[in-house]
Amino acid sequence: MRAKLPDCMLTRWNDYAMDIVSKEGGKKAGILEYLRQMHIDPSETIAFGDGENDFEMVESAGIGVAMGDAEPHIREIADYVTAAVEDDGIEKAALHFGLIDPE
Repeated sequence: MRAKLPDCMLTRWNDYAMDIVSKEGGKKAGILEYLRQMHIDPSETIAFGDGENDFEMVESAGIGVAMGDAEPHIREIADYVTAAVEDDGIEKAALHFGLIDPE
């Protein structure tokens, strides 16, 4: 499929689906454009991910967080590994980084 779509990036995020986006597009490109327009430095961001389609986003964020059930290569590049979504992983990471106060 890659040979037939040379101007696209293909990222698999489960055994039955994949994202097909322009080589200039994707989560990272969208986030960087938003940050540019809002005058926010990428170092001030946090990104949560678990699959191949999150790799660039997690890698380029100021803080990259892998969910507890993330693929091994996402866990390797992440700055922090939290619990799975089903185990309140986003809340736990937000508490860890002081983004929210404990109740």
